[in-house]
Amino acid sequence: SGSCTPGRPRRAAPRAASPSAEPPIISATMMAVATRVGRRKGQSPARGAAEAKLALGRYKLLLRIAVGGQGEVWAAEQSGDLGFRRLVAIKLIRGDRADDAAMRRMFLDEGRLASRIHHAHVVETIDLGEEQGLVYQVMALIDGAPLSALLAPSPLHDVVDLGIAIRIVGDVLRGLHAAHELKDDDGLDLHLIHRDVSTHNVLIGTDGLAKLAD
Repeated sequence: SGSCTPGRPRRAAPRAASPSAEPPIISATMMAVATRVGRRKGQSPARGAAEAKLALGRYKLLLRIAVGGQGEVWAAEQSGDLGFRRLVAIKLIRGDRADDAAMRRMFLDEGRLASRIHHAHVVETIDLGEEQGLVYQVMALIDGAPLSALLAPSPLHDVVDLGIAIRIVGDVLRGLHAAHELKDDDGLDLHLIHRDVSTHNVLIGTDGLAKLAD
């Protein structure tokens, strides 16, 4: 992967959400959206929660799948014309930080930069939007599991095979290299770095590919 150029600082993105076990469907973030929906429509937050839980524009939120100190990730369904539907992942700023202007700027900057990376070993950022004052990133939903889950003690396996481990590391390094070599529209280096390369942010798909997230 690329390394920092002396005297030329690289950009860093906010730390990513990490998985949590069995989180509630209605989170503090969704309640914050519910309050906005309710106020706009003259409804109570409880009534707004039913709508806020389900929709961010054309994206229907289904289940929260990860949460961290700054954000959370949901599985969602994208709908379109002529019966178009597909599953995606939605990343949100946590409800208790949704009004933090600095966090909002970093989140949007992260989404814009990530959307420029197109690589087999980086989770694709598809869209960036705002609904009811809440900004969100839309990413490809990976059919698989984070590396952290695969490394957790299990009666089904002992240790990861050396060949598989080498393949995973190679995939991650290729993804990091793609991020480090990212350029702007004028062909100039953006000096992007990943601040949180962890097992939570490496997703292993059922197709055998490792992808770097966040």
